[in-house]
Amino acid sequence: MGLNYQSTSEWDCVSEVTYVPSEMDALKGSGSTRRMPTRFWVLMVVPIVALLILFETSSHVVNQCPLSYEGRDRMRREWQKEVSAQEQLRHEWQREKVDQENLRMEWKREAEEHDRLERERRDQEKHERQKMDMFWDRVEARYCTTYATREYTASLANLPVDYPHRIDACKETSLEIHGKSYFPTHCEDQGPGAVIGRWEVNHNEPDCVTYWSWFKDKGCTAERSGKRVDFH
Repeated sequence: MGLNYQSTSEWDCVSEVTYVPSEMDALKGSGSTRRMPTRFWVLMVVPIVALLILFETSSHVVNQCPLSYEGRDRMRREWQKEVSAQEQLRHEWQREKVDQENLRMEWKREAEEHDRLERERRDQEKHERQKMDMFWDRVEARYCTTYATREYTASLANLPVDYPHRIDACKETSLEIHGKSYFPTHCEDQGPGAVIGRWEVNHNEPDCVTYWSWFKDKGCTAERSGKRVDFH
């Protein structure tokens, strides 16, 4: 038997090569099939996370941005209203202060006018009493009211029946007692033309001072006691 050689070119060898899957190819193919879902979810999640971060960042930046023109204008108008209200309130307080000061001055003038009229009335009454020559009559020393003090009473004489200021005339008419001048402590209006004055005099009233008048020796209380009984 002889050997038969067939010559073939390189291109013929290449063309005749066929791909036969191996076990490694099967393993690679199954691994690539399992990785496809992971890449898919990564591609889906990454854009979503990026959008969320972008939204949060933009919201934060918007919140920190200065007010818009309309917002600033609205706030400026509110401030102007508040300033105007405070200025108006300050003017009202100032007017009230001026009114209170004017009222105080008016009260002061009225008080001064009242005092002036009262002084004029008293001076006129005093002049009238001097012309009528009022004086105290029927002076009576009464009982002792307290230690070294005695009560005196008297009637106001030369008092006209129709005189309207009887109590004032009583209070401003003095009485001399023990060389000193006293004004009444109390005045009693007992009707037209009748006024009684009362005084409490604590000067030179020895009869209103308590003292021991006499005593009697009653002897010793007991024999050799060294004590004596005295009755006053």
